[in-house]
Amino acid sequence: MEIHDATTSSGQPGLFGFLGMGPDQRSAVGEAVVTQACIEQLARIFGPQALQPRATLYKD
Repeated sequence: MEIHDATTSSGQPGLFGFLGMGPDQRSAVGEAVVTQACIEQLARIFGPQALQPRATLYKD
């Protein structure tokens, strides 16, 4: 996964990223599994608070 800072000019924090999975693989595992895997990776990087994001947006 590739992660980028998407903080707005007004200071509203955010992150966005890209997955290293092809469309067939994403489709096979489904949105919920992909989203949970991303959240778990963010928790490994940023700590346990990342396990409870304010919001997620999955766009394929």
